[in-house]
Amino acid sequence: MEITTFGLLWLPLAMLSLALPLRIGAAFVIFASIFHAAAVLNIGQKGISPFFLCEIIFLVRYVLTIPRLPLNIPRWMFSGFVLNIIAVSTAMILPIVFDGVMIYTPDKGMDYAFMYGGSPLSFSAGNAAQCIYITVNMLVAFVFFASWKKIGQLYVFKISALTLLTTIAIGFWKLFSVMGYVDFPDDFFYSNAGLSQQFGQVVEGVNRINSTFTEASYFGGVMAACFYAVLSLESSAAYLLSIPVVIMLMATFSGSAAGAIALGAAIYFYIMGTRKIAIVALLLAVALMIIYWLGYGDVFEALIINKLSSGSAEVRTSADIYTFNLFIKTYGLGVGLGSHRTSSLALNLLGNIGALGAAAFATFLIRIIKASLTKFGKIDPFAKERKAVAIFLSVLLSAQLISIPDINFSPLWAAIFVSAAMCGSRKFYEKINANAYHAF
Repeated sequence: MEITTFGLLWLPLAMLSLALPLRIGAAFVIFASIFHAAAVLNIGQKGISPFFLCEIIFLVRYVLTIPRLPLNIPRWMFSGFVLNIIAVSTAMILPIVFDGVMIYTPDKGMDYAFMYGGSPLSFSAGNAAQCIYITVNMLVAFVFFASWKKIGQLYVFKISALTLLTTIAIGFWKLFSVMGYVDFPDDFFYSNAGLSQQFGQVVEGVNRINSTFTEASYFGGVMAACFYAVLSLESSAAYLLSIPVVIMLMATFSGSAAGAIALGAAIYFYIMGTRKIAIVALLLAVALMIIYWLGYGDVFEALIINKLSSGSAEVRTSADIYTFNLFIKTYGLGVGLGSHRTSSLALNLLGNIGALGAAAFATFLIRIIKASLTKFGKIDPFAKERKAVAIFLSVLLSAQLISIPDINFSPLWAAIFVSAAMCGSRKFYEKINANAYHAF
């Protein structure tokens, strides 16, 4: 077991939150979600992420408050518990039922499976780990919902904004380092031994920026979601903030991010209406012009257009086709959470937790997004902020459907936690609105 340099800094700060109010622990959880490539501890070839550590500390802190559990569980939370049960059940049962079936194991990756034909299915530590992760995530979502008064709606929204600003700032730090102006501590931010660290990727002589994430496409997906969430706030400060977001989005040179921008536009206009279409089109057009003006047009085309015929695309396509065939071969049941890996979340869900699990996941996400978009009445002071989080969650999900296959992706769950806390006040404001109506 080895504590990382990141862990030496993060561990004592996170432990300190046990002695502080619950909202501080909530802030640590949200803030830790961006340090996707870091580890607090490495145990052999496995790393304990700061996000998971902060979740455990947060749950312990919640238990120490001797909480009163809410009597009314919303439909989206109930759907989450159903998803949890289905996912864990698949991980415990299906590797035994379909023992020996050839899969693309997450540890070895898609490239290895493409070259050597995969590995035989069996129950593994990866199955157990994914069960723990999704269960902990769901419990934390419940605590954010149940403790919304202690955490605070505006507080958790501000913390999420600060978190995104931090990963943008670190992204600029990384950008300036590849330009030769400053040094960047790669060993500090990319310290998780259990993840494939793909920082420092160079395409057509240009470095792709991945900030605090394992690869540029993951950072690009988060930035695409951030772009539309920021625009939805419809203020001068928000439009100003969209500029560094677009710069970081461009710096990833990610085809997945470009796809998320396209899908995100449809989501944004569906939720917000088409009145801001000119602003979105202008910002994206200017970004594209800047790419070509700076002479990066070839890089852009290599990553987005020519990528369709690249070796990477061949591996991904092969994995996707194999996953669909695996889904059919297992009669729509999948091979169990944490068993198989492919290139997109949709196929990853079908291949691992099957049609029933994928439907449960979709129901959970749709219901929490719908709850976030529902206005609680005339008195609803944080409706705009709640809508911004819903847009972030929706666009990030679209990015994952393209090329971020991890069901336990920390920014996705951080957005769910923020939504849970902000939706927890629904009954409170509905009662206030009802009393105001009767008083009138």
